[in-house]
Amino acid sequence: MSRPGKRNQSRWLLSATQAVRSLRRAPVRSAMTAAGMVIGVTSVVVMLSIGEGARARMEETLMAFGDNVVMLTASKDNDNLRTGETPFPETYDGLKISDYQEIRSMVGPDVVLSPNLVGSSSLARVNGKGAKVQIFGVDVDAPAVQQRHIVSGAFFGASDVATAGSVCVIASSVEARLFGSQSAIGKFIKLNGISFVVIGVVANQELLDASGVHSEDVSVFMPYTSLMRRLNRSPVFLILLRTRSRMEIPSLKTSIVNVVEGRRGKRNAVFDARSVEENVHLLTEGARTMTLLLASLAAVSLVVGGMGIMNIMGVTVRERTREIGLRLALGTRPHDIQSQFLLEAILLALVGGVIGVALGICCGMLATYLNSWPMRVSAGAIAGALLFSMLIGALAGLQPARRASGFTPVYALKLEAE
Repeated sequence: MSRPGKRNQSRWLLSATQAVRSLRRAPVRSAMTAAGMVIGVTSVVVMLSIGEGARARMEETLMAFGDNVVMLTASKDNDNLRTGETPFPETYDGLKISDYQEIRSMVGPDVVLSPNLVGSSSLARVNGKGAKVQIFGVDVDAPAVQQRHIVSGAFFGASDVATAGSVCVIASSVEARLFGSQSAIGKFIKLNGISFVVIGVVANQELLDASGVHSEDVSVFMPYTSLMRRLNRSPVFLILLRTRSRMEIPSLKTSIVNVVEGRRGKRNAVFDARSVEENVHLLTEGARTMTLLLASLAAVSLVVGGMGIMNIMGVTVRERTREIGLRLALGTRPHDIQSQFLLEAILLALVGGVIGVALGICCGMLATYLNSWPMRVSAGAIAGALLFSMLIGALAGLQPARRASGFTPVYALKLEAE
């Protein structure tokens, strides 16, 4: 006598075989029914792979900057006032060069620091050639703080900072654009109509835009005094500090915030010191949240595809009532009828999911090739998309399968005859 487990296994295998045969009898209908799942899974895979790729690229790029760097910024935020404090006055008192100088005199030799004054984008011109650049005002320790490698020439010195000299250091890509194969050292470039002599060239650094896409390094560095005096008197301002060990970061953050807050009679700005690691965490978590949101929106098309499966399965049940009635009359259990139709719906969703995964990977690779979008396809994303598509298929096929299994032989044959 065969065991119940083996009988159940053989029944499921028979139901699966019959489900495959039923789908193969109408290949065009099966393909059209699965098309909704293909589109849905493709959308989900593309969103997840590009989003995760951008997040990973962003994390990799920022962490390459070092985990022992602290950024000091100032912001105007009335919600962060301490109890009893009045709102900020109209005049915003953020970071100042005097704050930087005070911090510089306070830190020890194990800390290197530089202000980072971000000027507006500008057009650099050389003998009729032009290139869009981003100007930064920094101090002499900027190469050590930002880990910038000098390719040729030298970085400017303390005398250039003290005299606000008309000197600058450019990225390699800027040199290539403006000077071609020639060296830029000792030559002049014009920024906003003012001439600066190039005294050094630094290696390009990988940069990312807000969406995590690689962007060209178009940096131009000059003494922060030169930027303030000659080009921009009110640049965006932050202070970068690099410690010898990340263990020193907590105490350094506390001390520099105390310095800048202590220099003001009343607090009219919020000063925030964060490590690069903390900024990476915030940015990557935001990127992950946005990726999941976009994937959730794309998953709506999976639900639409499931509705398509449910409708087609309902039509299939109506067309196969004679088959259902004959099988029930010959002794087939209603549970086996239900299993067959349910498996048909799941197989349609699974086939659509597999095709969708393949198309999603291809579309992601194409987007990476055409637009330099980063891409990372994870096994978890693929498995999740397939499982979700199968779940949608099972839910979509449940009602038609129950309807088919609820027929009686007499009712099914009578319905077919009408």
